[in-house]
Amino acid sequence: MSVKERREREKKQRRETILNAAIDVLNENGFIGFSMDKVADKAELSKGSLYLYFENKEKLIIGIFWRKMKALADSINKILNQDKPFEEILMEYIESALNFYRSEQGLFKLMLSAFSAVPHNVMEELRKSIKDFTNEQKETFVEFFSRFSDRDFKYEPVELFLILRGMITSLLMANFFGTYKKDVKPEVILDIFLKGVMK
Repeated sequence: MSVKERREREKKQRRETILNAAIDVLNENGFIGFSMDKVADKAELSKGSLYLYFENKEKLIIGIFWRKMKALADSINKILNQDKPFEEILMEYIESALNFYRSEQGLFKLMLSAFSAVPHNVMEELRKSIKDFTNEQKETFVEFFSRFSDRDFKYEPVELFLILRGMITSLLMANFFGTYKKDVKPEVILDIFLKGVMK
Protein backbone atom coordinates (compact mmCIF):
# COMPACT_ATOMS: atom_id res chain seq x y z
CA MET A 1 0.00 0.00 0.00
CA SER A 2 1.37 3.40 -0.99
CA VAL A 3 1.75 6.31 1.44
CA LYS A 4 -1.04 8.14 -0.38
CA GLU A 5 -3.41 5.17 -0.09
CA ARG A 6 -2.59 4.76 3.60
CA ARG A 7 -3.26 8.46 4.24
CA GLU A 8 -6.58 8.26 2.39
CA ARG A 9 -7.58 5.20 4.44
CA GLU A 10 -6.59 6.94 7.69
CA LYS A 11 -8.51 10.05 6.67
CA LYS A 12 -11.60 7.97 5.95
CA GLN A 13 -11.27 6.14 9.28
CA ARG A 14 -10.90 9.45 11.15
CA ARG A 15 -14.02 10.80 9.44
CA GLU A 16 -15.93 7.66 10.46
CA THR A 17 -14.67 8.05 14.06
CA ILE A 18 -15.98 11.63 14.11
CA LEU A 19 -19.35 10.61 12.68
CA ASN A 20 -19.67 7.77 15.21
CA ALA A 21 -18.84 10.18 18.04
CA ALA A 22 -21.32 12.75 16.68
CA ILE A 23 -24.09 10.13 16.55
CA ASP A 24 -23.29 9.12 20.16
CA VAL A 25 -23.44 12.78 21.27
CA LEU A 26 -26.76 13.23 19.49
CA ASN A 27 -28.19 10.07 21.10
CA GLU A 28 -26.91 11.02 24.57
CA ASN A 29 -27.68 14.76 24.57
CA GLY A 30 -30.45 15.29 22.05
CA PHE A 31 -30.41 18.06 19.49
CA ILE A 32 -30.35 20.85 22.11
CA GLY A 33 -27.17 19.49 23.73
CA PHE A 34 -25.35 18.77 20.48
CA SER A 35 -22.08 20.69 20.10
CA MET A 36 -18.70 20.44 18.36
CA ASP A 37 -16.98 20.51 21.76
CA LYS A 38 -18.88 17.41 22.90
CA VAL A 39 -18.16 15.63 19.62
CA ALA A 40 -14.44 16.44 19.92
CA ASP A 41 -14.39 15.08 23.50
CA LYS A 42 -16.24 11.92 22.49
CA ALA A 43 -13.93 11.34 19.49
CA GLU A 44 -10.88 12.10 21.68
CA LEU A 45 -9.72 14.72 19.19
CA SER A 46 -9.02 18.41 19.41
CA LYS A 47 -11.80 20.68 18.21
CA GLY A 48 -9.38 21.93 15.54
CA SER A 49 -9.01 18.39 14.19
CA LEU A 50 -12.77 18.17 13.81
CA TYR A 51 -12.76 21.22 11.57
CA LEU A 52 -10.24 19.56 9.24
CA TYR A 53 -12.98 17.04 8.37
CA PHE A 54 -16.16 19.08 8.85
CA GLU A 55 -15.78 22.83 8.35
CA ASN A 56 -18.74 23.64 10.60
CA LYS A 57 -21.44 22.12 12.79
CA GLU A 58 -23.95 22.19 9.93
CA LYS A 59 -21.72 20.08 7.66
CA LEU A 60 -21.23 17.59 10.49
CA ILE A 61 -25.00 17.36 10.98
CA ILE A 62 -25.42 16.76 7.24
CA GLY A 63 -22.72 14.06 7.48
CA ILE A 64 -24.70 12.32 10.26
CA PHE A 65 -27.87 12.62 8.19
CA TRP A 66 -26.29 10.90 5.17
CA ARG A 67 -24.73 8.17 7.30
CA LYS A 68 -28.17 7.35 8.72
CA MET A 69 -29.90 7.62 5.34
CA LYS A 70 -27.38 5.20 3.83
CA ALA A 71 -28.11 2.73 6.63
CA LEU A 72 -31.83 3.13 5.95
CA ALA A 73 -31.30 2.59 2.20
CA ASP A 74 -29.26 -0.58 2.86
CA SER A 75 -32.01 -1.88 5.15
CA ILE A 76 -34.71 -1.11 2.56
CA ASN A 77 -32.74 -2.86 -0.19
CA LYS A 78 -32.51 -6.01 1.96
CA ILE A 79 -36.24 -5.90 2.72
CA LEU A 80 -37.30 -5.40 -0.90
CA ASN A 81 -35.05 -8.19 -2.19
CA GLN A 82 -36.53 -10.85 0.08
CA ASP A 83 -38.30 -13.85 -1.39
CA LYS A 84 -41.60 -13.30 0.43
CA PRO A 85 -45.17 -12.43 -0.54
CA PHE A 86 -45.74 -8.89 -1.85
CA GLU A 87 -47.89 -7.67 1.07
CA GLU A 88 -45.45 -9.05 3.64
CA ILE A 89 -42.50 -7.23 2.06
CA LEU A 90 -44.47 -3.98 1.82
CA MET A 91 -45.55 -4.21 5.47
CA GLU A 92 -41.96 -4.82 6.57
CA TYR A 93 -40.79 -1.83 4.52
CA ILE A 94 -43.48 0.47 5.94
CA GLU A 95 -42.71 -0.63 9.53
CA SER A 96 -38.98 -0.13 8.95
CA ALA A 97 -39.47 3.37 7.47
CA LEU A 98 -41.83 4.43 10.28
CA ASN A 99 -39.49 3.10 12.99
CA PHE A 100 -36.52 4.87 11.43
CA TYR A 101 -38.18 8.27 11.18
CA ARG A 102 -39.72 8.00 14.65
CA SER A 103 -36.38 7.09 16.23
CA GLU A 104 -34.54 9.88 14.38
CA GLN A 105 -36.74 12.86 15.30
CA GLY A 106 -33.81 14.52 17.07
CA LEU A 107 -31.72 14.27 13.92
CA PHE A 108 -34.46 15.82 11.80
CA LYS A 109 -34.81 18.70 14.26
CA LEU A 110 -31.05 19.21 13.96
CA MET A 111 -31.33 19.15 10.18
CA LEU A 112 -34.05 21.83 10.28
CA SER A 113 -31.82 24.06 12.41
CA ALA A 114 -28.82 23.33 10.16
CA PHE A 115 -30.77 24.35 7.04
CA SER A 116 -31.21 27.86 8.38
CA ALA A 117 -27.44 28.32 8.77
CA VAL A 118 -25.91 26.62 5.74
CA PRO A 119 -24.47 28.76 2.94
CA HIS A 120 -26.08 28.67 -0.50
CA ASN A 121 -23.39 26.40 -2.02
CA VAL A 122 -23.81 23.83 0.78
CA MET A 123 -27.60 23.91 0.32
CA GLU A 124 -27.17 23.30 -3.40
CA GLU A 125 -24.85 20.37 -2.66
CA LEU A 126 -27.41 19.00 -0.22
CA ARG A 127 -30.24 19.35 -2.75
CA LYS A 128 -28.18 17.44 -5.32
CA SER A 129 -27.42 14.69 -2.78
CA ILE A 130 -31.12 14.39 -1.88
CA LYS A 131 -32.04 14.20 -5.56
CA ASP A 132 -29.41 11.47 -6.18
CA PHE A 133 -30.57 9.54 -3.11
CA THR A 134 -34.22 9.77 -4.19
CA ASN A 135 -33.33 8.56 -7.70
CA GLU A 136 -31.47 5.55 -6.26
CA GLN A 137 -34.48 4.72 -4.07
CA LYS A 138 -36.79 5.18 -7.05
CA GLU A 139 -34.78 2.65 -9.09
CA THR A 140 -34.83 0.15 -6.22
CA PHE A 141 -38.61 0.43 -5.89
CA VAL A 142 -39.21 0.32 -9.64
CA GLU A 143 -37.34 -3.02 -9.71
CA PHE A 144 -39.36 -4.23 -6.72
CA PHE A 145 -42.77 -3.33 -8.17
CA SER A 146 -41.74 -4.69 -11.58
CA ARG A 147 -41.06 -8.07 -9.91
CA PHE A 148 -44.73 -8.16 -8.95
CA SER A 149 -46.17 -6.92 -12.25
CA ASP A 150 -48.62 -9.86 -12.17
CA ARG A 151 -50.46 -7.97 -9.39
CA ASP A 152 -52.26 -5.90 -12.02
CA PHE A 153 -51.43 -2.41 -10.73
CA LYS A 154 -53.33 0.62 -12.02
CA TYR A 155 -50.14 2.69 -12.11
CA GLU A 156 -46.56 2.53 -13.31
CA PRO A 157 -43.86 1.36 -10.83
CA VAL A 158 -42.41 4.87 -10.46
CA GLU A 159 -45.87 6.20 -9.56
CA LEU A 160 -46.32 3.41 -7.03
CA PHE A 161 -43.04 4.41 -5.39
CA LEU A 162 -44.03 8.09 -5.22
CA ILE A 163 -47.51 7.29 -3.87
CA LEU A 164 -46.18 4.98 -1.14
CA ARG A 165 -43.35 7.30 -0.13
CA GLY A 166 -45.70 10.28 -0.18
CA MET A 167 -48.20 8.55 2.11
CA ILE A 168 -45.54 7.67 4.67
CA THR A 169 -43.88 11.09 4.54
CA SER A 170 -47.06 13.15 4.76
CA LEU A 171 -48.46 11.14 7.69
CA LEU A 172 -45.17 11.35 9.57
CA MET A 173 -44.81 15.09 8.91
CA ALA A 174 -48.38 15.73 10.08
CA ASN A 175 -47.65 13.67 13.19
CA PHE A 176 -44.28 15.41 13.72
CA PHE A 177 -45.84 18.89 13.54
CA GLY A 178 -48.90 17.94 15.61
CA THR A 179 -51.60 18.22 12.93
CA TYR A 180 -52.25 14.47 13.06
CA LYS A 181 -52.39 13.29 16.67
CA LYS A 182 -52.92 9.55 16.12
CA ASP A 183 -50.12 7.01 16.04
CA VAL A 184 -49.24 6.28 12.40
CA LYS A 185 -50.04 2.61 11.89
CA PRO A 186 -48.28 0.62 9.13
CA GLU A 187 -51.34 -1.57 8.47
CA VAL A 188 -53.43 1.56 7.73
CA ILE A 189 -50.86 2.78 5.19
CA LEU A 190 -50.69 -0.66 3.57
CA ASP A 191 -54.48 -0.96 3.42
CA ILE A 192 -54.97 2.48 1.83
CA PHE A 193 -52.10 1.89 -0.59
CA LEU A 194 -53.33 -1.52 -1.77
CA LYS A 195 -56.96 -0.44 -2.11
CA GLY A 196 -55.92 2.63 -4.06
CA VAL A 197 -53.41 1.16 -6.51
CA MET A 198 -54.82 -2.28 -7.31
CA LYS A 199 -57.36 -2.71 -10.12
